[in-house]
Amino acid sequence: MTTAMFAVEGMICDSCLAAVQAKVRSISGVTVVAMDLVAGGRSPLIVTSGTRLGAAAVREAVEHVGFGVPHPKGPEAGDRVNGHATQEGHTFQVVGR
Repeated sequence: MTTAMFAVEGMICDSCLAAVQAKVRSISGVTVVAMDLVAGGRSPLIVTSGTRLGAAAVREAVEHVGFGVPHPKGPEAGDRVNGHATQEGHTFQVVGR
């Protein structure tokens, strides 16, 4: 199981939140989508998948409904977590459940 965290920009209401969640949930392998609305700011999006989660697929899904997922800048841009590069999202393994 893989979980990744993203920041979504441009959302202002619950309809925006619902559109992003529905589109991300439609990605093959995605099992859980959790999100908090930060109107006008960066809303945290946490996606759990039973398969290796592709950050590009999440980015495309979010952009498809009209919002953005900025590329991380700074020291975290090249970090590795559990052997996976975190160029477009912070990825980590969920152990036990």
